[in-house]
Amino acid sequence: MKGSCRIYKKYDGDKPTLTYLALALPHPPYEVEKRWYDMIDPEKIPDPIILNKEEEEKKPSIEIGIRRNQGLKFWDKERLLDLKRVYYAMGTKLDYYIGEFIQAIKDSGHYDDTTIVFMSDHGDYTGDFGISEKNQNTFEDVLTNVPLIVKPAQGQVAPVLRTTDALVELIDVQATLMSMNGIKQDHTQFGKTLEPVLEGDNLFRTYVFTEGGRINNEPQAAEGGHTRASAYWARLNEQAQMPQHTKAIMIRNDKYKYVYRLYEEDEFYDLKKDPKETNNEINNLQYTTIIGNMKNNILAHMVETADVVPFKEDARF
Repeated sequence: MKGSCRIYKKYDGDKPTLTYLALALPHPPYEVEKRWYDMIDPEKIPDPIILNKEEEEKKPSIEIGIRRNQGLKFWDKERLLDLKRVYYAMGTKLDYYIGEFIQAIKDSGHYDDTTIVFMSDHGDYTGDFGISEKNQNTFEDVLTNVPLIVKPAQGQVAPVLRTTDALVELIDVQATLMSMNGIKQDHTQFGKTLEPVLEGDNLFRTYVFTEGGRINNEPQAAEGGHTRASAYWARLNEQAQMPQHTKAIMIRNDKYKYVYRLYEEDEFYDLKKDPKETNNEINNLQYTTIIGNMKNNILAHMVETADVVPFKEDARF
């Protein structure tokens, strides 16, 4: 981060530049300096999402195993809240250094003609559902509803400054940057430019999708070989097993979330009634039609995003 700031402070050219920062905060291990910890008001930290026994048993097997391995389900509320406080403090530390970086761009005189995109690759349980860290094939909003901030360069679009609940996918970021910079696709892509959202549209995608996990004959995807000494053993021990690490795909709109799980029971959540996703209602006959429609939309999505035809023929010999 500091190196990038120095580059911008010294830069006086007029050629386009690109800076990509892959940052580790916030990320396990959960630790942070007191300076940042003290900035978090403990009274404003949301309560952890805690499952009762019946709710736990209706969650995927990989979550059940991680809960057993980590032991966070035996922590009291105060300790779980403190874990969240540390996590938020790590995010605050990151915010500070991102602020320094943006200030360096401003000092260089290039802020107005710079496109800035801030996003995360995934979220973190941070004690919710009795789990910490991430997981590859579960899709609660605490993992999949990630930060995404876009500041266009001047003249690219006419942005409406706001937060929005528009449903988007991270694959849309690439399409957005290409479109705003006049870059033509040279192969079929499935992202959609976010320019309409930046200009005020709140209806963008009807559904969003997330995929993860593996099939039985892909042990190379299990990240095996870790011992109990590893900070990630609690999760990786479960990833090495089936059906825990089953391939799965999630479909979500603004009301419902459905997860198709290849080797075990599916999940379904009514997000209006159950925004914390504690009650898996996959066997509730009230939702049979809705689940059927979402399954059909998954099928359409998988077909549409399967093999595609290249734009150009291979060279002839």
